[in-house]
Amino acid sequence: MDKDNEIFQNFLIEMGERLQDLEEGLDELDQSYHPDIINKLFRAVHTIKGGGGFFGLTQIAELTHEFEDLLMKVREGELPFSKNMLPVFFSACDSLRDMHEAGDQGASLDISKLCSSLKGLQGGEELSE
Repeated sequence: MDKDNEIFQNFLIEMGERLQDLEEGLDELDQSYHPDIINKLFRAVHTIKGGGGFFGLTQIAELTHEFEDLLMKVREGELPFSKNMLPVFFSACDSLRDMHEAGDQGASLDISKLCSSLKGLQGGEELSE
């Protein structure tokens, strides 16, 4: 992949903007729960996932896939939101920010534990605060 490609550079700009939306939404969610906030988070993660997949950024695509699946379950009422989810949400956001800023877009980042935590939450596993 040509990292100087204009389309790829536009994706990085878009990813940065969606990360800002994600960070703002998480700060709002930390204050109080509202379904609109989950929708905002979902849209941001979904957009990042699409671009990551399109450009073959496996780590970004994998992490956003797990994050998106969890947000969808909360969004659709299959899983109740819990404040215990927030540390994992913030960790996922931080990892995506790290990937965005890394020269290899996170290819060398180990996200296995974070993905496992997201999957665990999808299954209703409670994490302690």
